[in-house]
Amino acid sequence: DEKSLIMVVLAAAVLTKAGKTLISRHYVEVSRMRIEGLLAAFPKLLGGGNQQQQQQHTFVETESVRYVYQPLDTLFMLIITNKSSNIIEDLETLHLLAKLIPEYCNTIDEAGVLQAQFELIFAFDEAVALGYRENVKIDQIRTYTEMESHEENLARMIQKQAEEEAKRRGDQVAAQLAAQRRQGGGNTTFSSNSGSISSQNYSSNNVSSSSVQSSIPQYQSTTTPTPSRSRVSGMSLGGKSSQAKASAFVNALQSEGELTEEIKFTPAATKSISSSNSSATNAATKGVHVVIEEKINVKLDREGGLQSVELLGNLTLLVQDQKLGLISLQCTPLDGEKFQLKINPKINKDTFGKTAVLELADKSRGFAEGSSLPLIKWRLPPSTDESRVPLMVNCWPSENGAGYSVNLDFELLIKNLSLENVVIGIPLGSFGAAPQVIQVDGDAAFNNDSKTLLWHIQNISSKNSTGTLEFEICGGPGVDSFFPINISFSSLSSYSGFKLLSVVDATDSSSVDYSHVTSLASDQYLIV
Repeated sequence: DEKSLIMVVLAAAVLTKAGKTLISRHYVEVSRMRIEGLLAAFPKLLGGGNQQQQQQHTFVETESVRYVYQPLDTLFMLIITNKSSNIIEDLETLHLLAKLIPEYCNTIDEAGVLQAQFELIFAFDEAVALGYRENVKIDQIRTYTEMESHEENLARMIQKQAEEEAKRRGDQVAAQLAAQRRQGGGNTTFSSNSGSISSQNYSSNNVSSSSVQSSIPQYQSTTTPTPSRSRVSGMSLGGKSSQAKASAFVNALQSEGELTEEIKFTPAATKSISSSNSSATNAATKGVHVVIEEKINVKLDREGGLQSVELLGNLTLLVQDQKLGLISLQCTPLDGEKFQLKINPKINKDTFGKTAVLELADKSRGFAEGSSLPLIKWRLPPSTDESRVPLMVNCWPSENGAGYSVNLDFELLIKNLSLENVVIGIPLGSFGAAPQVIQVDGDAAFNNDSKTLLWHIQNISSKNSTGTLEFEICGGPGVDSFFPINISFSSLSSYSGFKLLSVVDATDSSSVDYSHVTSLASDQYLIV
């Protein structure tokens, strides 16, 4: 079988000087028994030639294959090729793989290799694909192997949603019991709807973006609510009916101790958040479903400068009908000089590089049914270029005698983006009182448990690209108490501009019906 393969690496392995195989990775359709036989024959072929082992690069041939190996202390780095392969190319491949061992192993011995065996296998796959050496360097391989896993992130998201749902239901039951006790055992009951903004999971000094984006229940009394002592202020966006619903919502939150008396929250905002969450959950998927997901990390300093901005993105394909497995995806081109690209080995890299079409390299087999497959990942390396920041937020605290007067402003710098559900969390845990909101574009609410002021803007786009918040607070622990500020948002468009244009059948080029979702979300967006 090897004679039919021209200039390819059949397998790569790391062995001890005694001939024990520590790891092995083969890159062509060769049976495991055949590979094990070739590896078992290698120590015998050396024949105890100590002089040969001292050379920088050595090789030995049989009738069908060539062994190219390099001694590494007590180990051998070995690649197996066919005899028609180019020995110069083989030596370059061997040299690259040998460099990966000290890069990923703490010690160059059997214990060190076994401890990092999976990392080495993944690194070997970045260096060799389908038997051919990739034009990559050590630092590029390190970058690729450290990129995020879509499946891992998806599993974490599912687990986190399950935990939040369990906590939400527990809080709902506790609120119902508390309401019944206040009514003296009356018949007041509450119904829960998903949506709005959570204020349960913030620490006093740091606010995570995931907790800012989580949702809490809205409550609506089925009977006339008891008069509230709280003072509600804010913009009037509806008639008496909407104001009554907002009052019931605020009363329910205050009954749980979630919000203090100083609150400014509009009913229109909670309604739009609930509707957007519902529409995203109920999105129908078809036989071919494509997900384009991007996450952005930004760190700004309190003086208005940029410390770093980084973007991670991926495209995932889910085929739910085996008849649609053999397809091609036409996309918009990605700038290879601006973005670092990582393409699945199953995808034809030449075709994507020339025409931005994602298709299988082996067209005899289609995409697997029922499993999400990441086809391409892209990364915008960390940069200090302020033109790459989508949203700039500044905080201006100043002393006013009894405490502080604080002004915040935001500006959308990338005008073609539309950001949804933007939440800016200002930690106020070092202050002994709740803030007094003087002016706000959007909505603001203070969470009493985490001592965090949440500034919510439903949508930031080219039509609504700037906004301000002003509040006052008593106390004087210092301006450092207002930081770090956490910002979270989502968007239905991509930062990179990468889009799916069409899906066609790879056999007859006919159009294939598909569904797709594009999303951009903040991962860590901080002002420190």
